[in-house]
Amino acid sequence: MKTFKDAAGHEWNIRLTLGLARNVMDKLGINLLHPEEQGTSGTTLLEALTDPFKVAEIVEILLSREFEKRSVSSEDVIMGDWDGSTIEAAYQSLLGELVLFFESQGQRARAKMIAKIDETTRLAMAKTSERLDALDVPKMIDEALIDGAKFTKPLDD
Repeated sequence: MKTFKDAAGHEWNIRLTLGLARNVMDKLGINLLHPEEQGTSGTTLLEALTDPFKVAEIVEILLSREFEKRSVSSEDVIMGDWDGSTIEAAYQSLLGELVLFFESQGQRARAKMIAKIDETTRLAMAKTSERLDALDVPKMIDEALIDGAKFTKPLDD
């Protein structure tokens, strides 16, 4: 079981069970147990994990029993207390829980696949950030204006 806190400081426990995996498949069409295969939605878990909305939906289903125990609606919790840092924490907990689930079944390849998702995403974001930092925006604008001037006619007075 993996744990994260929301923006209000409430602690949430993500635990993946076969029944909850079935609920995710039934409600979202995403197969948690076969992350590389398309579910009925036409989306793989690997693809869904790149979408913060899908991550939130998956986590919401995995927390459904916890919401019931606390007598709160998932809508109220997510709308009120789940900001960007909460989604990141929930994402990390979801990945960790998936890795634990697969490792406990001896499915090391699937566990590694899930673990590599975060590494790959972080590397891609770092490389993108480096490229954005290297852009010389004023120079690009000057060049665009010069190139654009070549194709415009002077205005008649």
